[in-house]
Amino acid sequence: MSGSDVLSSFRLDGRVAVVTGAGSGIGRACAEACAEAGAAVACVDVDEARARATAASLGDGALAIHADVTSEAEVEAAFAQVDAELGPVDVCFANAGIAGAGGALEEYSFDDWQEVTGVDLDGVFLTVRAAARRMAPRGYGKIVITGSVYSVRGDAFFGAYGYAAAKGGVLSLARTAAIHLGPQGIRVNAILPGYIRTDIGGGHLFSEEPEAVGLRRSIADRVPLGALGEASDVKGLALFLAAPASDYVTGAAIPIDGGWIVT
Repeated sequence: MSGSDVLSSFRLDGRVAVVTGAGSGIGRACAEACAEAGAAVACVDVDEARARATAASLGDGALAIHADVTSEAEVEAAFAQVDAELGPVDVCFANAGIAGAGGALEEYSFDDWQEVTGVDLDGVFLTVRAAARRMAPRGYGKIVITGSVYSVRGDAFFGAYGYAAAKGGVLSLARTAAIHLGPQGIRVNAILPGYIRTDIGGGHLFSEEPEAVGLRRSIADRVPLGALGEASDVKGLALFLAAPASDYVTGAAIPIDGGWIVT
């Protein structure tokens, strides 16, 4: 841990952070956390308007980049743009994700499976690989992958087979990458959000439809802290994993779920 005091170890002055899925939700919260700590932030999103809105909200030093994380060429181009306009990446949040379809397994289509795993697993791999290629020669870097409580628990509510499988996969990716990238000075960790109110899945966790309200009540009743989380609740953990404060942390999978995972 660098810095003369603990608070300085949470600063990111002079560092460059890349956040995929930065246009909304947890990605936007991670981008905000890095910017507030002094980093120059590249806000990457498939929705260019949202990427621009996040970057504009962060002020000087933020860059908006349109990229589809399922495209190897677009991911590589995005990182090349970061290299050219902000400098070498120090921190990468592989966050972009979609909920995908749910329902009965017998009716779950292969197209739905490929759509969600393409973003939530393949896209994470492409992002992590691009970041590692740039961090390894410099001997330092922080990669943070957005997993889920479904990375370690089954989905009892939605039948989100593709999502749950992808989130299990990215946790194994994080752990394996931590082993092999650690000797090169790259730390790889995973955040496991619980039921955080974002617009993923069509904004179901915001809906005032009776079915959605009932579902939220059922989830909250199981959460020891008694409520669903907000995207802003992730900011502190995101900054910890991005900053020098966590330099001796790698291969970790940290739930941020109000205690849901232990019930």
